[in-house]
Amino acid sequence: MVKSIFIVEYLNLFSIFHIFLSSRRLSNSAPFEIFFLYIEQSGWLLKPILERLFHIPVNELAIQFDDIKDSSNITTGYRLYVEDQMRFIEQFSESDAFVRFNRAVGDDNFLISFFKKNIATSPATPEWLERLNQWKSLLIIHKAAAIKSSNGPGITRYLLFDYRWDIGAFIDYATKVNVTLIPISNSRRFWKRIKQKLVISYTLHKIFNTCLYWCCLLSRNTDVLKDKNYTEDTNILVDTILLKYDIASVWSKNNFNSGSLILATGAQRVRETDVTDAYNSGIQLCSLNRRHSKLSNVPLYIPRYHNLPYQNDISISSKRTEQFLNFHRKRFILRKEYWSELFLSQAIKLYLTSHILFDNHIAASAAINDLGGISATFQQSFRDKPSPRWLVCTDIDFGFSNIAQETLQACNSNVRYYITVGYIGDFKFQKSKANALEIRKKLIAHGAKTIIAFFDENTVEDGQWFRSDESSRKDYQFLLEQVLTNETIGLVFKPKKPSILRKKLGSVSNLLDQAINTGRCYLFKDDYANCPADAAFVADIAINDNVWAASAGVESAIARVPTLFLDRDGWIDSDFYSRTKEKVVFNDWESLWNMLVTKIQADKRYEMGDCSPILDRLDPFRDGKAIHRMIQYLEWLQTGLAAGGTKELVLADAAEQYSNRWGSENITTSS
Repeated sequence: MVKSIFIVEYLNLFSIFHIFLSSRRLSNSAPFEIFFLYIEQSGWLLKPILERLFHIPVNELAIQFDDIKDSSNITTGYRLYVEDQMRFIEQFSESDAFVRFNRAVGDDNFLISFFKKNIATSPATPEWLERLNQWKSLLIIHKAAAIKSSNGPGITRYLLFDYRWDIGAFIDYATKVNVTLIPISNSRRFWKRIKQKLVISYTLHKIFNTCLYWCCLLSRNTDVLKDKNYTEDTNILVDTILLKYDIASVWSKNNFNSGSLILATGAQRVRETDVTDAYNSGIQLCSLNRRHSKLSNVPLYIPRYHNLPYQNDISISSKRTEQFLNFHRKRFILRKEYWSELFLSQAIKLYLTSHILFDNHIAASAAINDLGGISATFQQSFRDKPSPRWLVCTDIDFGFSNIAQETLQACNSNVRYYITVGYIGDFKFQKSKANALEIRKKLIAHGAKTIIAFFDENTVEDGQWFRSDESSRKDYQFLLEQVLTNETIGLVFKPKKPSILRKKLGSVSNLLDQAINTGRCYLFKDDYANCPADAAFVADIAINDNVWAASAGVESAIARVPTLFLDRDGWIDSDFYSRTKEKVVFNDWESLWNMLVTKIQADKRYEMGDCSPILDRLDPFRDGKAIHRMIQYLEWLQTGLAAGGTKELVLADAAEQYSNRWGSENITTSS
């Protein structure tokens, strides 16, 4: 007899009712098991009743993120980001409902890109319409598929799954991995629907922002961004992270028209040093986040939404698809108006941002396009595989290399000019070398003969949904034990987020203190302020803790520091596997460390971590001038627009100038 397994996200009275209802509808008389991801109070009360009275086994679905592998031994959760979610976008883009809707709104390329960005949601791209983002929902399906019955292989898996606007595609997807989805209406959807109505309420936005505007005007703590008196100016707005691209090192060194550069920040609080540097450089600061605008001389931008047009919903045959498209169409109009008011009030004709993970830059690009201005994005993280995260819609994208631009094209991005400028962060290398020398001397003075830099990427506390902190703890423990048992080893740690490292390490933090006390271990403690090169230049060799998220290791390699990579996820399509002569990728600590010790003992350190065969694919310039090439390009654009040139002419002229100076191979245009 085939046994049934029912899987629920939350075990509670509501889900148990649906399990029995579904079992009855399926005419299922066979015994079944129940698995849950989380349990609520009513679930705790009903669990013993189910087990003792009905003899139904009820178990937690304790399958961790790292445990789910596909047939090629690739960590499924990472593959979802790349292949599966891209496939969802392609399928939806070709659907009749999507095509009909876009015809009704005039086939607006910006709006189409905005829709696509919101199809494949993930922890990096917020979900607005559903309770769970698409990536997490797909991962739950794979968790269900990974269940093995205690009674053998003859089982049928039923996953009670929230109704979604794209439920049909999810049912088909689940069927391919031998999981049957049973859509149910979740009680939490009601509150999600209420929130959605508030998010796209034009009237509410107008009332709230008008009240906020007058409150700030009357307040002594917050300045409000005032309109420019000269609307014929050609100003530039840059929206990025000032902690990474600071004013003194980057933005003060330009030939823009006097007073035309405006630096906006919404993600981080503006520092006092930023205010001082901006004042000394004639640069205006602007806050896009009211929580981060408490410093004086940093005015807060508050849109008034004067020109929001009323929009009727567009009807198509598919009601759930219609709900998704109409919701995000209204969000797009709201966000576009937000940026339009800012651009108009500050006479902005050029917009540059590094924030491409979210859909915000698409609305901003649409707004400045309507005003005859130019939008641009620039690359921050290493990107070598197509993913919805990298989907952008802009006039210009400044990237590290041709491989980065090829990745954007494979994501169905809407970019007119792909400009290769090199690794944007290389402006820090000279300063990093100088600072690293002092740290290196101290480690050597305490006996270190071989110094290793270690970069960790993101982990989370709950290992169900991403690589766990426990995995990172084991990495740190392994390295710390090496430095404590071998007096010739030195360590330099550059965590992804130093501010939370101690919490993540738990008891292993004691080992870290012991290692630091030896004088042969150094920890960089500032978020954003320190870059991977700061640690790499201290070391003889650097180790990045994975290949899937390799940005820190890539920076180390571009800085010409021998670099090794750990790959516990089967990411064998990486260039670091296929295009390096010597092995630079290892699948476990044992094999990596054995190789490292062997080379050190044979005095062949120079043979380790050679990434030179792929450096041209990472950065064809490697001259420390990447960000200066980007700023120079912006200067050409500003000059052209200020002279009264049309957008098309200015874009073409700037591309020609760049091609003549840096080579036509570093520009790709799309039709």
